[in-house]
Amino acid sequence: MDAALIYESFGRQQGSLAAQLRWGASIADIIIHKITEYGVVFSALHIPDLNASVTVMLGDQRAEAIISSRNANHGAMLFVRPLTRH
Repeated sequence: MDAALIYESFGRQQGSLAAQLRWGASIADIIIHKITEYGVVFSALHIPDLNASVTVMLGDQRAEAIISSRNANHGAMLFVRPLTRH
């Protein structure tokens, strides 16, 4: 799982980060607005249902997550395996 690499990529950016979200056979472009060691806040035109299992994709990096909240074009997801800080 590349959640740590996605987290680090966001930390190097100024502002938002473009990525993709995959669930089932669907893939949607998303904009990551905030990321923590526990999950992601994002916006997209299409957001899967609450509790849907998804994969965040940033280039070759992948991280499994679950949709934890959603409304209109904004959502949040929690990483299946949260990061640990050392």
